[in-house]
Amino acid sequence: MQWAFRAMRAAIAVTVASYAHAVALPPDAQQRVGTATFEVVMEKPQQDTLSYERPLQLDLLPFSQRTEQYQSIGTAFAIGEHRYVSAAHVMNAGFQSQFGEPALRDANGRVFKLDKVLAYSSSEDFVVFTLQDDPATGAWPVNRKPTLNEPIFAVGNALGEGIVVRDGLFTSQTPEQLDGKWKWIRFSAAASPGNSGGPLLDQEGRVIGIVLRKSPNENLNYAAPISLVLDAPRDHAHIEGLVTYWLPNFDRKETQRISFDIPMPETYGELAATLTKNMHARYDEMQRDLLTKNAADIFPNGDGSQQLLHTVYTTSLPYLISRNADGTWDAMSSSQTADATLPNNGAVAISGLGGAMLGHVRLPDDVTHAALDNDSHTLMDYLLKAVPLKRPVGADQVRITSLGDAQSQTPFTDSYGRVWQLRVWNIGFEDAVIVGLSMPVPDGYIVLMRGATTASTHDTVLDLRALTDFIYVSLTGNLTQWAEYLANKDRLPPQLANVQIDYKNGKAFTYRSKRLEASVAQPIVKNAKDTILTLETAYFADAGKVVWDVAGLSIAEKNPSGAGFDISRHARPPDTLPDSYRTTWAKMTGRDYPFDATIVDANGTTSIAAIYPYPKPTNATDDASVDVLYEVRYWTGGKHTQQDMDAALVHLLQGVKVIDDHRGSN
Repeated sequence: MQWAFRAMRAAIAVTVASYAHAVALPPDAQQRVGTATFEVVMEKPQQDTLSYERPLQLDLLPFSQRTEQYQSIGTAFAIGEHRYVSAAHVMNAGFQSQFGEPALRDANGRVFKLDKVLAYSSSEDFVVFTLQDDPATGAWPVNRKPTLNEPIFAVGNALGEGIVVRDGLFTSQTPEQLDGKWKWIRFSAAASPGNSGGPLLDQEGRVIGIVLRKSPNENLNYAAPISLVLDAPRDHAHIEGLVTYWLPNFDRKETQRISFDIPMPETYGELAATLTKNMHARYDEMQRDLLTKNAADIFPNGDGSQQLLHTVYTTSLPYLISRNADGTWDAMSSSQTADATLPNNGAVAISGLGGAMLGHVRLPDDVTHAALDNDSHTLMDYLLKAVPLKRPVGADQVRITSLGDAQSQTPFTDSYGRVWQLRVWNIGFEDAVIVGLSMPVPDGYIVLMRGATTASTHDTVLDLRALTDFIYVSLTGNLTQWAEYLANKDRLPPQLANVQIDYKNGKAFTYRSKRLEASVAQPIVKNAKDTILTLETAYFADAGKVVWDVAGLSIAEKNPSGAGFDISRHARPPDTLPDSYRTTWAKMTGRDYPFDATIVDANGTTSIAAIYPYPKPTNATDDASVDVLYEVRYWTGGKHTQQDMDAALVHLLQGVKVIDDHRGSN
């Protein structure tokens, strides 16, 4: 998994490049290329908070890139009356950016800050503004009614490397897609990233439009007619368009048409703040609408959820609950993982799914939750052991070893009461962030992360917080880790608030919860660090409500050939589930094989399983009438007789008490 970063470059140059057959720009227009056309630039962060595996070989970069103070992002031009024009999407780059606000730079390298925004349209994609310390350069003349099939010139800061003029034809007009209120100018002159916001000229050097975007499939590019700019109201900015919101783990989308105005004029910062706040509120609303309108079919609701509500997975690497094409929900993980070792028995595992990264950090034996709960620096350093995040420097790729401290850290509680830490780390050179949510588990932390542009931080946080309700994970650790984990009451899920674990001198282990009690002695429990306890947390129905809770426990020796004991909760499957679920349930209620305490000898291990209580008392409730059953299983290394295994199972079950209401809703 590697995140590729684009290189940043900015240079000042003025080039007039035209084909031999093309009409040349008039001399006065060629002069205005250098005086009335500007780069749009943003100031780069002055400090790099990242650490690298080796020093950056900045001498591999072109001189202008390694010495440049600014990043070039687009083009702007003068249109008279001390007014300047660019594409709205170019100026939007400064909204919530780690770089400075956009500014204009002329051919002599002088930088001019924006003063007031006079007009703005998101749908027509233009912005009109004034400058502080206005250079008062000559403006481009305009032509409101250009002629089809006439020569044109696209002027712009192509690829961020200087103002270039390229020729072509005004080929056609295409209605805008939303309502057809106006028509795009389509032209055949080449356009590159960085051209956006530049003037499109007729053969006499008059502005007929603003270059906005490339055609994705052919060299027929788009410009907004200059008449849209000239006729735009000066008392408000207009935001209009279709916006779509979705979550990556199911196929439903929420699309809304937005249309609102912001009073003008405003400073750039005021416009950015107002527009950003409004759009954030829209996306918040769209997420609520998406989840509300589809609530009947979103996990854990609907028939499509029943299979997972009757399935228990054991996994320390979190899974993402996602919807299959057939409408069923399942806990899923990528088949590809990235792993890394940490000192003193620590480890990191990362997988990717649904545009997010799911990870598990097993803490080194000498590191505790208390030491790491508020240490965002060290936690991300651990994760970067498995995530090959690299920075390109020329042809070189240098691995990033640390992002430093997170720039923000706040607690977040999901719908099931689980407490996460929400953090955002800056990647300054790329104007990007990593957003991560982490939740403590007995042996360390699980994480949910995604990389994003700085401007999309809010939307990424919105997505990841929603996805916490779809995280599936087991809680695993040795008994020493469990003691420390359960003592951290502020970060403990409420489902474990009443869980008690007692361990005394390597002789006995006791587990107590509202559903189950279990007391186990040697030979399974030998010492705290070599005894692994797993609580199989799952989603299931309880008294008519879906809960996230413990659906089983397993205690075993760390030695894979040692002994182990587990207890698993099973609920009566509904008729909507496949026959295999009802067949297994029938075997449980009938106490048939493999739930009849018959030993199984496989792979060097002997195991035995039965339904609680075992042996079944003569006055016990008829299993066929209950809604919840508990399966008990004991295993140990080597070959053992039926008699010995049966005796061991009976002995272990003397310390087990099931409290769960067997007639509760499933």
